[in-house]
Amino acid sequence: ADAWAGAPAALVVHTLGCAGKAVQKLVMDIRKVLHPLTSHKAPLAVRAGKKEKVVSLCRALSLTHTMCFSTSDTSLNLQIVRVPMGPTLTFQVKSFELAQDLHKRVARTHLLENKEGTPVLPIFNNFASSQHEHIKLMETFLTNAFLEVRLDQLQLSEVRRVVLFHLDKETELIDFRHYAVSVYKPVHNRLVKKMAKGHLPKKMSQLHSIFELTKNSSNYLSESDSEAEAQDVVLGQTLSEKLPASSRARIRLRELGPRMTLKLTKIVNGFPDGEVLYHAFVTKTLQEVEKRRARVRQLQKERKLRRRQQAENVARKAAKKTKGFPPDRVTEPEGAGGSGDSAALAPVPTAPAVAEFGRLP
Repeated sequence: ADAWAGAPAALVVHTLGCAGKAVQKLVMDIRKVLHPLTSHKAPLAVRAGKKEKVVSLCRALSLTHTMCFSTSDTSLNLQIVRVPMGPTLTFQVKSFELAQDLHKRVARTHLLENKEGTPVLPIFNNFASSQHEHIKLMETFLTNAFLEVRLDQLQLSEVRRVVLFHLDKETELIDFRHYAVSVYKPVHNRLVKKMAKGHLPKKMSQLHSIFELTKNSSNYLSESDSEAEAQDVVLGQTLSEKLPASSRARIRLRELGPRMTLKLTKIVNGFPDGEVLYHAFVTKTLQEVEKRRARVRQLQKERKLRRRQQAENVARKAAKKTKGFPPDRVTEPEGAGGSGDSAALAPVPTAPAVAEFGRLP
């Protein structure tokens, strides 16, 4: 839609050969979560390692990120990339539960019916209090992967769904949850409403009058109902005729699914290759890091040399077709990455600033 033009949008796929239909259904569930900032017409599977295929597909569909599920010998992995130049975050999917399975198992869950097509709002819990650099980079990257939220311009009527990323500080596991948000006018006495539906409280024989029941209604409610009694808020904006501004309302979250438990394993400043900013299982010394950077510089030099040779070959073939003379040397135009060894030997960029990690230009 034109209303979301320029907003981050993701391509959700899985690699070919990814075992099980459950992964395919998980891809469909994640696409529903990201709707409308995704593509439902894109193929579900792509070949592993085909960067050019993924980049061209994202450009054709006006997408800025990719979320690709893949399987290894030991686990299911999720790779989130800011195309075309990265960064890249890799997660290990410890466990997941599909929306349809959650709807059958857990009470008070609803299958997603996003007819309005409003984007989801991200919420991060326990991320701000973490002092680890990789946690800050992960929070910034995930924030920039969703629609930017400006509190001074936010309309409460457009907040229909939220995605919760809850970080466990001890294990650094991330719980992914998807909820629908509903706002309604609170009931003055919840116990009276339950009694009207035929749910009578226990130990009513000990009461002398109905006045005692309504006065101490919290003693006859369950723990969940008692908590709901105290969750009233004051609205700052008008939602409807029944819910004007400055009125009291109650907010309820109903889980839609799917559920995922993720573990960050790797952060790479590039796509598909680049400097490794964080690795959960491998630690390197300063000498090894410098050796890796030198290797990256060498690869960049070889890549630029191949591009220059390819451009010369294309120009030579074009000159033969027109019966002309091939130029002595074909250089890359200015602004396309530079030319010569000076541009090829440019230093590898260091770790980006946390506030700009994965941000759209």
